[in-house]
Amino acid sequence: MLRTLGAIIGVMAVATLITEGVVVAFYWNQGTLTNDSLQDIKMIMQGIDPSENDPIIDEEDKESEAPSQKEISNLRALRVVGIHERENILSTIGENLRKEAQRIEEEKTSLEQLRDKFQKEMEEITQRNTSTEVERARGVLQSLKPDAMKVEHLMTLDLADCVILIKEMENKEIAKILTGFSDSNQVEVQERGKQVFQNIYQGEPLNSVAQKTMGASQL
Repeated sequence: MLRTLGAIIGVMAVATLITEGVVVAFYWNQGTLTNDSLQDIKMIMQGIDPSENDPIIDEEDKESEAPSQKEISNLRALRVVGIHERENILSTIGENLRKEAQRIEEEKTSLEQLRDKFQKEMEEITQRNTSTEVERARGVLQSLKPDAMKVEHLMTLDLADCVILIKEMENKEIAKILTGFSDSNQVEVQERGKQVFQNIYQGEPLNSVAQKTMGASQL
């Protein structure tokens, strides 16, 4: 009996050695035979799991641990703060958009008022230029002889009325009147003639109305 048991133990020992040899040869052929792999082989043959003391596995186990209650509370707090901040940002953006829309609406109303005022003034000037009274005065002015008489009567009017009367005449008639202004011995009369010509060139009085409207729209 003891002899048989000894034979069995001997066979197992030989089998173990053969197995270790085969495993070592395999690692050798693969080029991965190191002190660590030899240590793993010894532990396996002894029935020990080499991964129990593996620091890498221990670290992975630590990382896979469930978060603590404190960590969960912190995450919830951060999430609540994030939601609150987003709500504040959206509220601010919404308020800015509302103010911008109100500003645009106010500017639109102001521009519409300026447009209506401009159109009204333009119509008044047009009506004034072509009114029966102006046409009659223009006809009388053209009939005056000599041209000095025309200048004398024009000097009784302000600059705007002078321009309104003269600018609708024929170019030849306008030239005669301007010559009458320049032929005067009075500096004031000469200056008036220059002003009349400049106003006709600049498209007055319509140009002043347009400039006034543009200036008001930029305020």
